[in-house]
Amino acid sequence: MENNEKNFSRIRSLFLIALIYSIGTISVDAKSADIAKTPIVDYYYPGILYGTATCVNEYGTIIYDSNSLGETYQEAVNEAAQSWNQSIGRSIIVEKSSVNAADNQVDLVLQSTDGDSYADMGYSGFGWGNSTNRIFLNKAALNDASSGKGTSGYVQLVSTIRHEMGHTLGLQHDNGSVMADLYDAQVSNNQEMLDAAQKTADSISKGILPAVPLFNKYAILNILNNRDKIYYLNNHRSNQIASIFLDSPAGKISGVTFIDQTVEITGNYNLYKLSLSPRDPYVGTISSNNLMNRTVSVTEDIVSIYGQHYYLFEIDGEEYIVNRRAFG
Repeated sequence: MENNEKNFSRIRSLFLIALIYSIGTISVDAKSADIAKTPIVDYYYPGILYGTATCVNEYGTIIYDSNSLGETYQEAVNEAAQSWNQSIGRSIIVEKSSVNAADNQVDLVLQSTDGDSYADMGYSGFGWGNSTNRIFLNKAALNDASSGKGTSGYVQLVSTIRHEMGHTLGLQHDNGSVMADLYDAQVSNNQEMLDAAQKTADSISKGILPAVPLFNKYAILNILNNRDKIYYLNNHRSNQIASIFLDSPAGKISGVTFIDQTVEITGNYNLYKLSLSPRDPYVGTISSNNLMNRTVSVTEDIVSIYGQHYYLFEIDGEEYIVNRRAFG
């Protein structure tokens, strides 16, 4: 019972909104996007509970930076991210170097915080305006994980990070194995959440990370598929990118790599003008726009959910997107 109580206490984490805000001040320029007033919260599937915000960007990813943590802990962060990615079937939570992101393109920073109590293993805070979303990990939790992979302390750290990543994705505490919260369950007298937290603690004590529930997967897919409703200003670049269709009505964006290349257009493919999205960004083909053999500067390599790559480039102050194969 004593061990269960110790593991039980380790499940607790706080979901904190970093700054007090009003709806009138929220902008899609912010590092977080408001979901509390969007149609996606009306989506119903048993078990789904949304938070007030998501860190998912207009490309459908969360780019994170955990460089301030040690190597062992960075590995735990990667495992937590991959647990979400594999359950959803897309690379959503990605490390900044994997997409060549600069510091100002990072959506989420993970760092340690002082404290020796297991009551709060970690907590997350959303950043508005120019501030950054962060996950803070208690040094007590980090120290416990230093014994290495496969130990209960290490699995507990992965579980804590995964839970906090769930909040940054847009999830609230629920009765599942990932987002259950002991303190919340006790305060709300939620026996089902309490049971879920106990089951998770028992699994972690054996060095086993529980699977992500199906309803969590559906909730995140709903956010990803409705980013144009989250980034709600039609004439804003974030909304234009979130809304664009790539060669197929179902071909939405799933990620981006930031690049800086000067290349020549040599192939004739469909051309999309970003400023016309989300209405009708298709403007014809490369040839019909007299862009064959034009040399352009490419800044972003955008990936559709089908794995097709598209380059974003600028001509005369206008941004365009075209299949990467147009560049030979």
